[in-house]
Amino acid sequence: MAMKNILFDLRGQGLNVLIADGKTVQYRKSCERFSLQDKALAGKVLADIGRESGIRIDKAHLILPADIVAVSLQRTPLMSRPDAEKVIRRRLIKETRDASPVLGVYPAVSGGGDRQAFIVETVNRDALASIIGSFGEHGIQIKTASTALSSNMKALGQLPGEALHAIGLLEITKTYIELTALMGDQVLFYHKIAIPPVDREKEREEGKTPERIEKMQVYRTAELVYTAHAAYQHDHPDTPLEKLWIAGSGSTLSGISEVVKESTGFDAAQLNTFGDSVADGYLYTALHGLALGLLDGTAANYMPRDLSWQIPLGRTARIATAGALCLVLIVTSLALEWKQGRTRTLLETRMQESAAREQASRGADAYMRNRSYLTRLLSSQTAWYRMLGYLAERTPDGVYIGGLNFQVRQEVPSIEIDFVTPYPSQVGSKKQLTHIIAMIDEFSGFRRHGEPSVSITGQGADKLLHFKVSCEVTLHEKIR
Repeated sequence: MAMKNILFDLRGQGLNVLIADGKTVQYRKSCERFSLQDKALAGKVLADIGRESGIRIDKAHLILPADIVAVSLQRTPLMSRPDAEKVIRRRLIKETRDASPVLGVYPAVSGGGDRQAFIVETVNRDALASIIGSFGEHGIQIKTASTALSSNMKALGQLPGEALHAIGLLEITKTYIELTALMGDQVLFYHKIAIPPVDREKEREEGKTPERIEKMQVYRTAELVYTAHAAYQHDHPDTPLEKLWIAGSGSTLSGISEVVKESTGFDAAQLNTFGDSVADGYLYTALHGLALGLLDGTAANYMPRDLSWQIPLGRTARIATAGALCLVLIVTSLALEWKQGRTRTLLETRMQESAAREQASRGADAYMRNRSYLTRLLSSQTAWYRMLGYLAERTPDGVYIGGLNFQVRQEVPSIEIDFVTPYPSQVGSKKQLTHIIAMIDEFSGFRRHGEPSVSITGQGADKLLHFKVSCEVTLHEKIR
């Protein structure tokens, strides 16, 4: 049985809700007013949704507000998409000084030549964390944080059409218009413009009728639609849109179809990707796309790992969670004490073994020289104790640390780790070498130098596979 997915669209000062079982809509609702900052209002709206739908609202998938998602066009030389994403990520890290930007990359029509284009979305991490935390206070865990662009692309992909024809979707909410143009499965154009708000209360106080206020909203929207379409024509003068659809809450404004036609020349029809099964499906186009993406596993998810583990803390769960965390901290503290003792013993043993090998192979002078190195290293700013504990805990089963070679070159400490396993072994079937590299790269105290070396020693049944990894060692204050 398909899972009931609870989907929230947070754009436009309100909340659109879709609960879908596979492709079948079980519940939908469009709320005019919703704000996570107003906890009382948010709690009431979420409780009403749970009561009306008869479904426990404890997990949800989101379309994020437009104002926390920045969109840019990035170009790279011709290369594979993974390599292009690395280039774009490094570029954004340099530009934004954010060491781990939350971003999504979508192939765009480049126009040929020796360059390729991508539409790149970057999500504000702090704003995303605040949204996740706010839902957590209502006992709701966020499973997916997606965007309108990726979701609308999925929804438009369900429409019949030719790959060489350009189609557009004009989505209008209370706060933004978003014009998305696709050619096949590639983004041809994307443009987002904030709509200046109309202070309805103030306009009423000045004597304007509700009809007049709505006309003001329509004309403001029409100006922005014209601006967006003019930007499309400027970028793609030789590729006119074959079809323009309109969706979102703004598509219900009186006379909006006429002013869109005046602004673009298109008879823009409301887009309902649900067909006749959902009469007001034009309000939920992006949510429908997200639901389809969740169904086939292609939904874009901007949830960083450091936020995805968060536990929703409803009122009744907070005391129990605090108690559980205290218990975890106590148990963890005891475990760490035991691990530290074991690591200390391991360090002493490795030091003794290393000294014995050096003495046997190089004599007493070499032994004293290495011992002098080790003494200086242990008194330095380098976190040797934590490092060796990490190695002891994370080294894969069946692999042993055969030696540790410490050095200091130009005041930069480094270490060469000799991982040893019997040969032939289960290195291939268990992907032990891959696990070792991942283990080294995940530790902030190491900065790996180049690729590891592999060698085999011994003969017959005494053959050993050596996997040596060289790393620069990070100082205490730089380790996260």
